[in-house]
Amino acid sequence: MTKPVVAEVPSFTDVDPDIYAKEIQEAVQKGLIAGFTSNNTFRPTLGLTREQMVSMVINALSKIPVSPLTVPHDPPPAAANLLKVTSKPFRDVSAIRWSAAMIEWAKYNGIMQGYSDGTFRPTQIVTRAELMVVLRKAVQYAEEGGGGSGMINLQQAIAFSDISNHWAHKQII
Repeated sequence: MTKPVVAEVPSFTDVDPDIYAKEIQEAVQKGLIAGFTSNNTFRPTLGLTREQMVSMVINALSKIPVSPLTVPHDPPPAAANLLKVTSKPFRDVSAIRWSAAMIEWAKYNGIMQGYSDGTFRPTQIVTRAELMVVLRKAVQYAEEGGGGSGMINLQQAIAFSDISNHWAHKQII
């Protein structure tokens, strides 16, 4: 009798003391994020970059039946599943950059966009507001794609005191 092969979930060397250690391990186990496998760290106190956010959002979308489109993965479940790009999705994103296919896919599907100067700024740290906008667009993509997001509203909207004139007010609420 053959035993099923189960992918081993890495145990990061820098997560145990973190308040979110359990949630980090769960996200890794579900395939939403991989951490930094080159040295087995997660780096929980570092800021999140735009390309890392794209990677996590697309990995999450790949877990729900959103559409017949092929969703690029990082890391790909199989090398053939990773879409390749042949040209730069933005003037500051090389076609061979690790995140290029995901950035192009997110751009094409309206989940993320670049800046008016034609750049994407893949290593720029995102704000909480930017994260909320991208997550809302990802949920909308999932719902419109027929897969449903599986997200339900569990609480009343919170009246934050510092967002009334903010560009992302509607998405945050």
